[in-house]
Amino acid sequence: MIEPVEQTVRCFLGMGLADADRVRIQSCLSPLRGQPWADHVRWVAAHNWHLTLTFLGNRSSPWLAAVRADLAALSPHPAATESVMTASGLQVGCFPDAKGRIVALELQPDPSLLAIKSRLDSLLLRHGCEPETRSFRPHVTLGRFERGGHEPLPPHSFTSTLTFSRLTLFQSTPTRQGSEYQALWSLPLDGLFGVDDSGQSTT
Repeated sequence: MIEPVEQTVRCFLGMGLADADRVRIQSCLSPLRGQPWADHVRWVAAHNWHLTLTFLGNRSSPWLAAVRADLAALSPHPAATESVMTASGLQVGCFPDAKGRIVALELQPDPSLLAIKSRLDSLLLRHGCEPETRSFRPHVTLGRFERGGHEPLPPHSFTSTLTFSRLTLFQSTPTRQGSEYQALWSLPLDGLFGVDDSGQSTT
């Protein structure tokens, strides 16, 4: 008898952007997208912008349910008003360095953001998910240069502050136009990972 193949979802944990932040980023990008090099970039649609915390790969529904339960247990009594965590913008440019094909908004590695990342990695490790070996550099992917179309891109300052209020599980679906992301579930940051009402880490 052939056993049924377990269905999995290609996914990651991250945080979506607030509408006001998307508008600010679009304003920053408008003059850049008028440059000749921009014709060689496959831009990510604004509704797909997000901050990735941990890529999970292909995971089963039972595994994801167990992770969600553990995450929810960290904040058993959510506040009536959702807390907001802030992250400072740094620059828009090639990522991870001048030779990188990714065009990204890089963020400052603020203590509250690093605390969330660290505790999330510890929780996922208990579920058999090893943390990445490379250091965490928070960023929002805005586009990717086509192969052979990369050009030097001087970094452009972006000093606005982004706000985040929920941790979200995103499903990633590859398409010819680039990956599409769908939020499967999300949890508030109230008390989650020791973030207090001011958006500061208490861990």
